[in-house]
Amino acid sequence: MSGQSENGNHTKTWYRKLLHEWHIDRLLTDLEATTQSRYRQNTKQDLLLGLLCGYSLKKISQDLHKDNPSVRTGLSNIYRDIETLTGEPDNTVRSTNLVYILERHGYRKGVAASVISNRNIEHNLPSPTYTEFIGREGDMKKLLERLSPEHGAHMITVHGIGGVGKTALVLAAAYKCLKATCENHDVAPRFDAIIFTSAKQQELIPNGIFQKQQGQRNLREIFREIAYALGDSTIIQSPPNEQCDRVRQILSQQRTLMIVDNMETIEDRDEVIEFLYNLPICVKVVITTRERIALLPISLQNLTLEDSLKLIQQQGEDKDININSKDSRLLYDRTGGVPLAIVYAIGQVSSGYPLNSVLERLANASGDVARFCFKQSVQGMRGEPAHKLLMSLGIFPNFPIQTALVQRCINS
Repeated sequence: MSGQSENGNHTKTWYRKLLHEWHIDRLLTDLEATTQSRYRQNTKQDLLLGLLCGYSLKKISQDLHKDNPSVRTGLSNIYRDIETLTGEPDNTVRSTNLVYILERHGYRKGVAASVISNRNIEHNLPSPTYTEFIGREGDMKKLLERLSPEHGAHMITVHGIGGVGKTALVLAAAYKCLKATCENHDVAPRFDAIIFTSAKQQELIPNGIFQKQQGQRNLREIFREIAYALGDSTIIQSPPNEQCDRVRQILSQQRTLMIVDNMETIEDRDEVIEFLYNLPICVKVVITTRERIALLPISLQNLTLEDSLKLIQQQGEDKDININSKDSRLLYDRTGGVPLAIVYAIGQVSSGYPLNSVLERLANASGDVARFCFKQSVQGMRGEPAHKLLMSLGIFPNFPIQTALVQRCINS
């Protein structure tokens, strides 16, 4: 009896909590009428209330004193009932999109049913720096698949060398999701909010490398950016030791795409990764980094020759520069298909530098491109055997035989 009484207290608390935000009674009535099954005074009602509160399967099971398998079965039945009620396709409703679907059908107070074609969502995405995203079709497909609510991935990493286009790919995917949400179509996953944070400390532009003054380089600054993106000042108004819980609480109520750019330059990296790992299941996290992190990685390589030539053509047209096929191939060979190096080089030509001079600078080991793309990675190896090996390789004009390379490393 005490267990049943405690269950009742939990569900009453859940009901009171939701009553201010949701048309609970109308939702229960519509579900009963549509499915011809009882929801009120039933386990189904308890499970539905727990879902709308944003609670995990584990918490619902614990609070209702039920085993996980039976709760999982009950939740699955609710998803099917909601598909029947709303007309959503079979097997598409799940915990990660339940709130969004019911919201869209007018069951959340203050939110009109949106058969409307356009919808605004909270986001703080920076403006694109290109007219059209070029290449990476396979990487884009893989990233969008993992952002889908049907995919079990919660955290995704995109890694590669500096300048290879990690941030550009993730932002292009985020803009596809934004467009899909605003226009209510299914070409990309839909979200209720998209939050972009970046710990990037430098940018490479045609004039050189400049230091960024703003950025989110620790957990507190990430919280501040989340508050700004969502327009919710209660996050930063909360005591510091309560901000993490407040963020989780807010994000549990909506499908969110959370982007953390340049993870390698975040100061309290372990603390940030722990925070991201423990976010609600309705949040998809994408991390860009120059380092490998074993969290469902997508590894970016340099652009192919075909895509590099397309990018060269696009950048030339954008900057009103005519680059012939021979010079385009020279530029590709010198940049190795690194997108940032291509954009930088054409920007230099646009600023008045002769192409031959720009190509020479690209080959300079102490030039802007080399320093921006590789300096941080090389610094991290100093004093290690890998650094000796790298420095020794640079001495030989051609590929050395193994014994010569070993002897050089030993002598150094």
